[in-house]
Amino acid sequence: MIKNKNNHYPLLTQFIGFLFFGTLFILAWVYYKERILSFDSSFYAFQIIQSKTYDIELGRWGDVLSQLLPVMALKNHCSLETFLRLYSISFIIIYYIIFLLCTLVFKNQKAGLALMLALCLGFRWVFYYAVTEIHMAMALSILLWAIISSPFFYGTKLKKWIGTILSVILIYVMSYFHQLIVFPILFIIMLEFIGNKQWRNPFLWFILLFAIVWFYIRIKILTVSEYEVNKILSFNDLKDGLSNFFHLSSFKYLVKFFISSLKSLCIVFILSLIIAALRRNWLLFTYLFLFPSGFIILIILIYYKGESPLMLQNYYPVVGLLVGVMFIYLIYDNLPKGLTLFLTALLLMINLKGIYNAHNIQTERIHYIDRLTQYGRLLPAKKYLLNDNNIPKDITSGEWAIPFETLLYSSLPSPDSAITFFYSNPMNKYDDLLNKENVFLGPNWAPMWFSSNTLYKDYFHLPSSGYLKVNTSQADSSFNESVFNDKNVSIKPLASEVRSNGFNFVEVQIKIINASGKRIYSTPEGDHPVLLSYHIYDENGKNLIWDNSRTTLEVDIKDEYTQGLMVYLPPKKGKYIVEVDFVTENVRWWNIKARFNLIVE
Repeated sequence: MIKNKNNHYPLLTQFIGFLFFGTLFILAWVYYKERILSFDSSFYAFQIIQSKTYDIELGRWGDVLSQLLPVMALKNHCSLETFLRLYSISFIIIYYIIFLLCTLVFKNQKAGLALMLALCLGFRWVFYYAVTEIHMAMALSILLWAIISSPFFYGTKLKKWIGTILSVILIYVMSYFHQLIVFPILFIIMLEFIGNKQWRNPFLWFILLFAIVWFYIRIKILTVSEYEVNKILSFNDLKDGLSNFFHLSSFKYLVKFFISSLKSLCIVFILSLIIAALRRNWLLFTYLFLFPSGFIILIILIYYKGESPLMLQNYYPVVGLLVGVMFIYLIYDNLPKGLTLFLTALLLMINLKGIYNAHNIQTERIHYIDRLTQYGRLLPAKKYLLNDNNIPKDITSGEWAIPFETLLYSSLPSPDSAITFFYSNPMNKYDDLLNKENVFLGPNWAPMWFSSNTLYKDYFHLPSSGYLKVNTSQADSSFNESVFNDKNVSIKPLASEVRSNGFNFVEVQIKIINASGKRIYSTPEGDHPVLLSYHIYDENGKNLIWDNSRTTLEVDIKDEYTQGLMVYLPPKKGKYIVEVDFVTENVRWWNIKARFNLIVE
């Protein structure tokens, strides 16, 4: 039987938990647009609104937990903003309930600390990708650890059976969140065997065997979605991936991201290995090294084709869970409880700051949606078609969701303010659909899935008319200096000073005013396309870098438009002057000379 040392400092643990989850709650409430109006979240929200019930994708019915609160509010005719905010915070409320179950019901303060670390060590940008099922399952896997590592599980035979039954139920439930949750489950169970030497515990063996058998059935036999089937690695995939492992884009991105954004996770992992080595438990040391490393290798191989950074970051939190559990396991019974709580609180503060700073890129995505919305309100239509080449990919990776993002965002003031944008390349790809009555172009894999006359009337009002194209090819435009020049085209940065934000670029909002009387076409095609760029000077006005990255116009500009300009940061910290200008490639700069200060910190 394990000696119970989990009753130390329970009130302080509760206080730290209240502050931690309270901070996550505030972030989820304030940045609800970033969390629910982006990517899959916007599609889930739209589906819930349309069906007035739960949206279960890929058979992952664990989503019911996070959707319970917004669905109840929707059925009680809440506003769209209330629905979106409740959807955003519902995840945090569930995490906090799991924390309370760990610490108050099962009296396992150790698991409570590990849960908090698991929910921040590997999270940055992906915190604002709210609807990922694996993250919810991660919290439940810590609850599993709270059960099998608690004094309750090592009490009477009845308690052991109760703990075993609860564990089996949890494993079954978690399998319907995400298939990869099998790895945290196995890690936690094996940690009890190896770390606490429970090799003769028949109840723990039963839980382990059930997990292995059930997940084999769940993955091999019950997987029905093509998406999940395609993620199962074949032998040839493994062979090809391993042979080119260090050249895979997924490997390069992971190394770059961990070094730039997850330093604390790397430090905690190394520190945990050092502690295990000092204890001279080499079996435990080997296990703690190989399991997280093996999971990282698996993720690199699964996404060896080079999927979006969002998809890669989606699975890094699992590494944070593994490292968080091993760190708390190693120090909880070996350091003074006050020091343990202090170290945990310090790590929570560092990582909460990292999560907060990560909102910037998602906020830029919301700014882009806002720019499109404001532009659309000045035109006679409410449905618009974008060229895929004009979409700023650095902040909108996953553009398939733009129809739902723009619809939800634009409808926040009122149903009559609803606007939607779809994208295409080439622009004539959907010409036979654009003017169909009640057309509403949805996901690119099923553009006619929905229609505008069946949208939820309390939230969305779209006309029966068709789509208006807002991007025109530049191939037929000469952009002669006599027509477009610094006398009739001006640029005004919306901020006089811009600071770096933790990424290697900043997006600066600039207003373009076109008084030429001619439309500035936006899609860069032809021999001499027109793009936005900039020159970089030091604070004394000396030119440092003349030619810099180009930014494509987001839409055609007749009168004026607020545009996002991508500015990539100089390598050294300091104060710079950025001068924005139009450039006709291989012909001329327009000599507009709009300036702002850039502070690289």
